Amino acid sequence: MATISQRGPHQWRVQIRKKSLVVPSRTFETYKEAATWAARIEGRISEGTFVDATPMVRTTVADLFNAYKKARLPNLKGQTQTESRLNAWERRLGSTRSLASITYLDFLEFAEDRLDDDIEPATIRRDLADAQAAMKFARVVLRLPVPEHLFQAALYGLPKSASRARRLPRKEEKALLKKARKYSADAFSLILLDLETGMRRGEISSLCWEDVHLSAVPEECHIFLPADRTKNGTERIIPLSDTAIRLLRKRPRGIGKARIFPSITKADSVTQLFSRVRERAGLEDLRFHDLRHEAASRIAPRVPMVTLQAIMGWRSISMAQRYYNPVAKELGTAIRNAPAKAVNG
Repeated sequence: MATISQRGPHQWRVQIRKKSLVVPSRTFETYKEAATWAARIEGRISEGTFVDATPMVRTTVADLFNAYKKARLPNLKGQTQTESRLNAWERRLGSTRSLASITYLDFLEFAEDRLDDDIEPATIRRDLADAQAAMKFARVVLRLPVPEHLFQAALYGLPKSASRARRLPRKEEKALLKKARKYSADAFSLILLDLETGMRRGEISSLCWEDVHLSAVPEECHIFLPADRTKNGTERIIPLSDTAIRLLRKRPRGIGKARIFPSITKADSVTQLFSRVRERAGLEDLRFHDLRHEAASRIAPRVPMVTLQAIMGWRSISMAQRYYNPVAKELGTAIRNAPAKAVNG
């Protein structure tokens, strides 16, 4: 009944076929996980407790949102705004996709993308609430077996305010990098490089060897990001620390537009890879975007705020102040390292 096939590295696909039942295929990182899931589902089918996914497979995203808008919009005051947000969700999820193919990653990646764009958490919650209401409508009114946990991962890490202050203590950093090294060379190098540079997901996922400039003089080593690959549309120079220089020198060197991380094809790939590593490290509340905060907070005590702004690619000093979240030891070190000035008596 169950067929398990390997689709690629860390990809084992399970398909279960039984007459009159539709079981959506699932992909796992190991054969053991795939076999365990297949046995559990087959057991539920035998017990008669398995939920038939046929209605979910036959219902598209467009079907759901059209039914929801028809039933709910007439009773809402802000019809135009709500309809606009629902239409945006339909486009993002894909109007022709079946509901059975929608997973928590669709909403987690949405939240990560919006945070990368510096959208206020309250706005992200409001947008997620629209999709959440539509999925609840599918579950309660249309009687479709939509999982209730689809939004937990997306909502879990959202800060209560715009100034999220999640730092990465050295102990957690070691645990994260240890699991990343075991997962893959790309995972380890990508996470460590981001801690050293604070690049955004889209920037680090598209990083090419022609962007990297290594020299015998450490102060001249840097990454140059052209305007068409930065969020703000302005070119940026990112100086490289000694750790970043050593890391890049050890990577297999490519030519020109060859990617530094060949297995990372887009920004969403960064989110998926990081989610797997952080779960292994037991750091479920840590987001990839937090590494950017951490990098900024570590660099800030050593440079003027205007320099930090240039390195991180922010439009204003206020953004630099928002990302800088020092701990007591860093403030104490900054005071002790500051040059003494004579005071007139």
